[in-house]
Amino acid sequence: MPAGAIAATFNLASSQILAAGRVDLLTKVELLFQPFRAVLIVIAALLFNTTMACALALVAALVVQLPMVYVAKGRCVPNDYRALLGGLWHSAQVSVACLALPAALAVLASNGRGTPMGVLAFVAAIVSCVGCWLLAVVRLRHPLSSDTVFERLTAPWLRRVRRRPGD
Repeated sequence: MPAGAIAATFNLASSQILAAGRVDLLTKVELLFQPFRAVLIVIAALLFNTTMACALALVAALVVQLPMVYVAKGRCVPNDYRALLGGLWHSAQVSVACLALPAALAVLASNGRGTPMGVLAFVAAIVSCVGCWLLAVVRLRHPLSSDTVFERLTAPWLRRVRRRPGD
């Protein structure tokens, strides 16, 4: 999951570089980075013999790739790091808010034994995550909450949530 979170911060930057017609920049970044990633993951696999080591090597590799992609993007489209960090901060708040309850359910369902949760607890965790995500996007004023498609899809539900007792 951490690798996906890191990659999500620059996946669209690669598309933007391509859209700007600078295939050469993206090709250079990939030619530099892909062998590094492969070597790092293979070394982790050989040294530690665990999939967790490989996953952590991927995270480390993506942390190295992150600035490389933004430097390349900055050569064809200016970077607005303040806006990027602001958006990431909003998303991090929403992530923490929507994952807190499912994480608590997972801990309670395992009873400290480290066993996986049952199907019913898993479904409850999914439902709580989706509900908390919707509430967090609206209450924390994530930029997505002002998107017209989001507003249209959630309008019936949000009217019920926003009503106050006695209205």
